[in-house]
Amino acid sequence: MSQKVKVAVIGCGHLGKWHVDKAYHHDNCELIAVVDPHFHSQAMVKEKYPEVEVFHTLEECIDNIDAAIIATPTSFHFAICEQLLAAGKHIFCEKPMTQTGAEAQSLLKKALENNLVFQVGHSERCHNIWSQKKDWSTYLEKDCLVQIRRIAAFKGRATDVGVVRDLMIHDVDILLQLFGEVPLKVEAKGLKVMTSAWDHVEACLEFSHNRRAFITASRSHAYEKRDVEICSKAGTIAIDLMNTSFYQSDKTGKVISGQYEKRDHLLVEQDEFYRCILTGEKPQVDAQVGTEVVLILDQILKALG
Repeated sequence: MSQKVKVAVIGCGHLGKWHVDKAYHHDNCELIAVVDPHFHSQAMVKEKYPEVEVFHTLEECIDNIDAAIIATPTSFHFAICEQLLAAGKHIFCEKPMTQTGAEAQSLLKKALENNLVFQVGHSERCHNIWSQKKDWSTYLEKDCLVQIRRIAAFKGRATDVGVVRDLMIHDVDILLQLFGEVPLKVEAKGLKVMTSAWDHVEACLEFSHNRRAFITASRSHAYEKRDVEICSKAGTIAIDLMNTSFYQSDKTGKVISGQYEKRDHLLVEQDEFYRCILTGEKPQVDAQVGTEVVLILDQILKALG
């Protein structure tokens, strides 16, 4: 394979248009095509990127690409991924990987059988602050409490899924990253406020060694907040993901605080995707991780009733 990966972006809506721009300007990507059935999206691409071909369906360009970025509504992910895997194409799929754990497990099996890169777009992994996780071992090893809040006003998007798959999914992935294991027990309660799906959900996830996490995810709030707080006998770590700031205290009472570098998360993810295809490396958030997250979402939704 050449040093440029031939890519199609599938879906050019709210998030897809940003993926198109990153792919178009990326040194390791040759943007072959954009696939979107909506005429207004097609017109936007043709005007802004006149040399990029635009298609109604994936079938029209699948033979000409090495890989695809999927930024469609979640309900289309499974069928598109199946088609791409059957054709031997590498995949970057925006979160959630699929609507159900059973669908995700099916795709994981096929990706492993065909030795293909399958990356899932859990962009909150890209915060620079997580590089310090190795220094937090005493805060996370046992007897700790994690509280995560991801709340925002209703924006009228992602209405094909509830707040669990739209927002809480990020924080489930953060917990997998922090603890390195799936929860032993899941409980949840919620409200349907703005849509017919769950719009405000509070979940409790219990892990081994007396570690517990409380997550609040809401898209019906009056203000926006995204933060993580880890409390244990070692002290407290508080992270403001919106303002890229943190503070950390230890059991002596000493407090340090600061800012961490803000990054372009989509660019970081695309960098990794093309590098993994070209070098054979494994992405940080692969189909295995994506499947684990979706299976936990299934448990949360089941607990909601």
